[in-house]
Amino acid sequence: MPWYEFWRNRLDTELFFGHWAALNGYSPVANIHALDTGCVWGNALTAYCIETQQRYSVAGV
Repeated sequence: MPWYEFWRNRLDTELFFGHWAALNGYSPVANIHALDTGCVWGNALTAYCIETQQRYSVAGV
């Protein structure tokens, strides 16, 4: 089981993580945000703006 599944329905704050490119920025758990979208492999570089709660991605090179 992925570590973030442990926190399902137990987290009262936002949590952000990276270094898991295979997820391509996807986390199925509310309030847990995967930010690694595989830039090192030529995919996008992704950031999250806490104030607006928006994700931003730019193409990798």
